[in-house]
Amino acid sequence: MAFFTSFFKSKMESLHDGAIRLMASWDPAAVSAAQLKEWDTQAQEMAEAAARAETDSRAASERLANIKSNLARYTAAAEKLMAAGNETAANKAADEALKFQDQLKDAEEEASDAAEWAAETRQAAENAQRLVVEGRQKLERARRDQERAEQEAQVAEARRAERERMAGITKGLSGTDAALDAMAANAREARERAAANRIRSDALGKASDSDSAVAAALAEVDGKGKASSLQEKLAALRARG
Repeated sequence: MAFFTSFFKSKMESLHDGAIRLMASWDPAAVSAAQLKEWDTQAQEMAEAAARAETDSRAASERLANIKSNLARYTAAAEKLMAAGNETAANKAADEALKFQDQLKDAEEEASDAAEWAAETRQAAENAQRLVVEGRQKLERARRDQERAEQEAQVAEARRAERERMAGITKGLSGTDAALDAMAANAREARERAAANRIRSDALGKASDSDSAVAAALAEVDGKGKASSLQEKLAALRARG
């Protein structure tokens, strides 16, 4: 049993030291599902080693109790046989008692060592299990933080795209205002040109009428106008007389 106790102790010390190193170099950013799986495996090994250490401790305690019980029994038997005068039997019982007496010190040390080791391995296994639980919690928080960050990035991207779209609409509306202003200016210029054309047309019409009257008067002077009727000539003569 001493060999197995030593073997498990060596194995447990290795696992315990590994857990301590992991705890000392804890980096939440580096935690991963694969690492958690590895830690979980190590924690399971430590728990199994702790269970074996507990079994060894109980066995050592039972062996010590058995040695103490037999020591007391053979000692009492030797005393009783000596009192009865059976020296041969008493000596035989005393020899058996001495054998158990010789085993007692080693059994006490082994039981004490086994109990101490069981307590140490149990504490190490609890620490390892706590490390795994904390790792799972931190991994879950990291996963939620990552999901939230991705959602925030998506919202920010959507808002950026919406801002660009709204800026484009605003720019387009500004361009529409400029086009409307240009159309209004063109209409105003067209109205002004129409008004100028009307004024020019009226002026040309009046000039044409004056030119016709002057031409008629010149024709009469030149004798090229229409001849007056007889009645008109008589009337003119009467007017003169």
